[in-house]
Amino acid sequence: MANRDEFTQKTKDILAKRVGYHCSNPKCKKHTIGPSSIPEKTINIGVAAHITAASPKGPRYNKSLSSKQRKNIRNAIWLCQNCSVLIDRDEKKYTCQILNKWKDQSEFFASKSIGGVQNFSSHQNHDVKCKEKVVFNKSAKEGYYCEIHINQLPEIIYFKYFPPKNEWDSNQSQLSWENSYYFTFINLEEWLNKELNYSPRDIIIKIEEIRSIIQVKGIDGVAEFMFNYQNPDLPKYSAFVKAFHFYSNLNKVNFTIKPVGSVIHFKTEGLEYVIDTYAGMMKELRVFIKNKSLEEIYTMTNESIWNTIFVDVGIEKERFIPKMLHLWEKYWIDVDRGIYYSNMSKEESWRQFLIFSESYNHTIDIIEFSYEINDFIFYPLAVITMLNILDTETCYEEYCDYYFENEEWQDIQLNDDEPIFFIKLKEE
Repeated sequence: MANRDEFTQKTKDILAKRVGYHCSNPKCKKHTIGPSSIPEKTINIGVAAHITAASPKGPRYNKSLSSKQRKNIRNAIWLCQNCSVLIDRDEKKYTCQILNKWKDQSEFFASKSIGGVQNFSSHQNHDVKCKEKVVFNKSAKEGYYCEIHINQLPEIIYFKYFPPKNEWDSNQSQLSWENSYYFTFINLEEWLNKELNYSPRDIIIKIEEIRSIIQVKGIDGVAEFMFNYQNPDLPKYSAFVKAFHFYSNLNKVNFTIKPVGSVIHFKTEGLEYVIDTYAGMMKELRVFIKNKSLEEIYTMTNESIWNTIFVDVGIEKERFIPKMLHLWEKYWIDVDRGIYYSNMSKEESWRQFLIFSESYNHTIDIIEFSYEINDFIFYPLAVITMLNILDTETCYEEYCDYYFENEEWQDIQLNDDEPIFFIKLKEE
């Protein structure tokens, strides 16, 4: 790897921003970065790929280029992981000329969205009409607003909110990640599009419902409505606020609220807190396991906690290995179908599986051992296997027990009738 002419992190960042973090393949245009379902984390599936190879014997290698030229942004194209593999498998089809054309088109479409309400996604070949039905933007006079296009006649919701200048992404004409209502409006857009698609006759009623909420509670009322809608099995938004007031003794004017998935962030002067619950953590664990989301299990869960749960009960090799082998085989089928991306060969992964299987009866800490062998593939597959054998709800509860007993969390119990909340300072 030392002989490869790699791009700097600064080059990668600029490259991604120049195409709005979308894959430059015109038949893909997948968004490559976004929030995870766990706070303080993002998921990035974008790659700064070389147009001409970074080293000899690589696809489209041009020996006449200098090392400096190979590392230059002009030799880079932003792609999703799947498309970065695709272009290297067939360099005769995906020539330098083709890739430069992709890059130019993608940067052109991104530039057209600057300063306007047009979404980058509207240049995609699919779902164009659906994505254009709900558009968010702001004006100097009215502040942040939403246009809902119904039979070509727009209904407008004014939120009576003026985003701070440093929390507005002028390039994308949208709220920036740091804004307290960033996730609220992502969820609201999804909700409105869903209502438009499934019950268009009732959409005016839904719009009036949002307008009434704004009239009474302002934009915080919209945040409350969306949090409760997205999390029906969690304590209400107001209960989180009550818990933070109980903990901090601060009034509402002294903090701002940012709902993120199943948790809520509270920002005070110079500090930011996160409040979570058993119900919220269990909800997210269920999603990870149900969706077999290897990346989120790897990134968002703690291997030591899963290992402790495994050691407490133990599972015989005869029960564990066949089920994990089935998941492993399914994983590689999905790799071939392009659902997953792998930077290693199936043969190399199989050798790792044999080591794991042969060592099973001689290893106590099976989950941690799977993490050591291959943290991105074997660790999440081992966790899913364990949960397919044991009672999942019991395991989720045990995970929460260990997770929240960490000294960084403090519990908040308002009374015997209220659920227990857990609070910690957000990591910088």
